[in-house]
Amino acid sequence: MATPRTMKAVQYEKYGRGAEGLKHVEVPVPSPKKGEVLLKMEAASINPIDWKIQKGMLRPFLPAKFPFTPVGDLAGEVVELGSGVTGFKPGDKVISISFPSGGGLAEYAVAPAALTVARPPEVSAVDGACLPAAASSALQLLKATGVSFDKKTSGSTGPKNVLVTAASGGVGHYAVQLAKLAGLHVTATCGARNVAFVQGLGADEVLDYKTPEGAALRSPSGRRYDAVANCAAGLSWPALKAVLSDEGGTAADVTPGVRAALTSLLQKVTFAKKRLAPLMLTPRREEMEWLVELARQGKLRTAVDSRYPLSRAQEAWAKSVDGHATGKIVVEIGGADDLAGGVVELGSGVTGFKPGDKVISIGFPSGGGLAEYAVMPAALTVARPPEVSAVDGACLPAAASSALQLLKATGVSFDDSTSNATGLKNVLVTAASGGVGHYVVQLAKLVGLHVTATCGARNVAFVQGLGADEVLDYKTRS
Repeated sequence: MATPRTMKAVQYEKYGRGAEGLKHVEVPVPSPKKGEVLLKMEAASINPIDWKIQKGMLRPFLPAKFPFTPVGDLAGEVVELGSGVTGFKPGDKVISISFPSGGGLAEYAVAPAALTVARPPEVSAVDGACLPAAASSALQLLKATGVSFDKKTSGSTGPKNVLVTAASGGVGHYAVQLAKLAGLHVTATCGARNVAFVQGLGADEVLDYKTPEGAALRSPSGRRYDAVANCAAGLSWPALKAVLSDEGGTAADVTPGVRAALTSLLQKVTFAKKRLAPLMLTPRREEMEWLVELARQGKLRTAVDSRYPLSRAQEAWAKSVDGHATGKIVVEIGGADDLAGGVVELGSGVTGFKPGDKVISIGFPSGGGLAEYAVMPAALTVARPPEVSAVDGACLPAAASSALQLLKATGVSFDDSTSNATGLKNVLVTAASGGVGHYVVQLAKLVGLHVTATCGARNVAFVQGLGADEVLDYKTRS
């Protein structure tokens, strides 16, 4: 099938504004240059560096130009090869990393062939999209501390006891598993709600970072670490140095700043026993292939915190910025059950539609939305007027219908003749900034109810803008 000329994408036009700065646009499909492949996107994984670039952390160097389509961890299907590319063909399922060019929040993206690897059927597109930056960072973080993944040497040299901080996060949860594969004793830190999760990854000791022991990074068994894989932001070198063995050791830092680089340089010239190793990820194809093989064998598991369709990329972005994800945050390109498209063919007995009609539908439980074509029940298909975009239309079937039925179940009437006769005057809407919740607020206001809503602090203004009369931050006592 021919590649379309245009595609849906999510971009930002300037630094700042977080999720609110992301805009849905229709743009030309990019063409692969020499050494590149064009992918029909299936999934993209958001990493902190993506929103840090938007925030201006690497200004004025990145992004190279505006508007910019962010996210560099890609999973998709090869549809076109740039000149000089061998080893791939259209139809191949692959994963890739496109940093700093990005492009992942779109229906199509170009990627460097040199950093593109095959994705076997045992590894889903969602899991595959999570590997390039996060798993590679975990691997290089451990290698920087002296850990060897060569079976001939892993037991004879290198660290024996490793501390992994922020072990439930995107990089951290891979670091725990890789450290165990190398035969290390792993002490890990995370929040209280994730202790069981990190234990399930194989960690020998798990500390709640908010307890005194966790804050001090002290091993429950009294061990001193000869390696630290620091995946947490804000931990100082003195704090890491204090828990390294007196015989020496290395703390590798996945979130280094300028001070970390200067500290590391000074340690090198003074031959210090305890060293800080700032990590700047250098993607390597052979490492990505090895990580994919581990995933194929079931030896490296990906924890997916949440998945969002491209139409809700802003929510995925905000979730990453919030910083409390367990594992990875993924944007799937397309919708699984909620569908928007153009009619191309009618099944027998179908009336009321014709080829070319723009429609929305719900294909539950059959699904089918993550594809170029999908079948849908005509009985649950409705016309989409030009005033409603395909993106907005695809969001309505499940979420807005759930919101409507939720209110009806409480006794709310949407019949103009009876809407005020039921006696309902005040409604509480929880999680009001979410997919269902934000529709509930608006529908409740349409029938004249007084709406009190709860949401996170960062979404208070958004929910007020939906019409809520009173908005509560759910983390406050009130």
